[in-house]
Amino acid sequence: VSEESDELYIPHQMNTAVTRELDPLTKKYRSQLSKKVPYTEQVLAAISVTFKRFSKSDQKGKFLFLDHYVCISYRKGFANKLLVIEHEQIGQILENENQHMLVIIIPGSTTNPEVQCVFESHSDYCK
Repeated sequence: VSEESDELYIPHQMNTAVTRELDPLTKKYRSQLSKKVPYTEQVLAAISVTFKRFSKSDQKGKFLFLDHYVCISYRKGFANKLLVIEHEQIGQILENENQHMLVIIIPGSTTNPEVQCVFESHSDYCK
């Protein structure tokens, strides 16, 4: 009589940092995000916007949705810039669906108390 033992194959789960690195959006923006947000953050969506800036010219960029942050990536001269807003910092979000505009109010911020983004299309705005 032979003894047979049933073995259950349990695949090794990948480390979350490795899993996140495989995500194409996270991989694309990793170098830009690495200095300002934790390495474990994942880019959930990237949408083209026009970043409205007071006393400066408007800037085309990307609106990045992360796990715990919202970021606006844009170019200033030859350098990439990144405005980082932690979800907990957001006091209010105002919407203007007709103009595809989103306004984020950040109480207590002296540099960017109000962030205005205009999405390129209605479908981008709805995302």
